[in-house]
Amino acid sequence: MFVLATAAAAFVPGPAAAGPVAPADAVARLFTAALLSPSWFAPLFLAQAPLEEIRGIVADIEGALGPYESIQPNGNGYTVAFQHGTIQANATLDASGAFTALLFSRMQSPDAAARIAAIFNATTIPAAWFSARFLAAVPIDKVHAVTVALKAQLGAFQSVSAAADGTYTARFSNGNADILIFLGADGKVEGLIARP
Repeated sequence: MFVLATAAAAFVPGPAAAGPVAPADAVARLFTAALLSPSWFAPLFLAQAPLEEIRGIVADIEGALGPYESIQPNGNGYTVAFQHGTIQANATLDASGAFTALLFSRMQSPDAAARIAAIFNATTIPAAWFSARFLAAVPIDKVHAVTVALKAQLGAFQSVSAAADGTYTARFSNGNADILIFLGADGKVEGLIARP
């Protein structure tokens, strides 16, 4: 398995409990309310992910995907649709309806697909395509080494297509790889995972 990732949108899970607000409604509220309320998050959650950080993640998602449109169940989580793409969300609420866990992952958009194709087509991958946070965790030389190793294993890159689960399938001449990507509002890669 090849992994390139940062925890840009991951939060620490808490105990599962039903609350007065359905998880889908709580997730949708993040993108429809004028302001985020600290009461929507359990104290332990806010201790690990302060409200300003959460606001930044929500703004990055909206910046990358456009205005919120809808939310639908998808397996154990939700597909959140925006004007220019989708993202998968998993959420756990406590008895009061406050988030104890929240994870956004598996972004799909034309920009995300184009970025995946560019990464695997490039002979030299520009550091400018990645956020500073990502590069602090995964230096550009490691990104390059992983893509070279993946192409050595699977052959020449051919295409990328969206899968129903929010991932992408990258097709190579000798096999496929599952790709997860997360772009910030500026279009830079915040998270990337490639699994042959």
